[in-house]
Amino acid sequence: MSLFHFSQSGRSFHSNNEAIQELENEYSAQITGYYFLGIITGFLNWFVTGSFIILAVKERATNAKHLQYISGAHFFVFWTTNFVFDFLLYCIPGFTILIFLANVETLTAIESTTEGQFHYALLLLLFGWASIPWIYTFSFIFTSPFRSVTPTYSLFIIAIT
Repeated sequence: MSLFHFSQSGRSFHSNNEAIQELENEYSAQITGYYFLGIITGFLNWFVTGSFIILAVKERATNAKHLQYISGAHFFVFWTTNFVFDFLLYCIPGFTILIFLANVETLTAIESTTEGQFHYALLLLLFGWASIPWIYTFSFIFTSPFRSVTPTYSLFIIAIT
């Protein structure tokens, strides 16, 4: 359907609005991709990072940390090795999801350029770097490892959304 039609002495000019519909469909697909990426990132952050509190509370409740201090482990070495191990455990599913999203061509949330993938990887790394020490601090509130999981997940859901 022609929105505007003009003709004069054998020359004609037509205009239509079909391109606007194509742009709306492309924009809708991009928003859907961002929504899907947000859900995946949220679940990664909620479940993986929130599960680190179980071991931290269990070590404190059973005095395993105290036994390591008595056997000669230094305070800095204990917490640094815990952080490095937990951070590596956090990075494995994060980069697995990054590789999955980079290979799925239908999602437009992570662009095929390395800049979009770099920004997403940086977001994952910075969130893990900030949330794991927060989990360690938050673990001092609880005495039971399994009672600490629900409030931790609830706070992550509130903080992320």
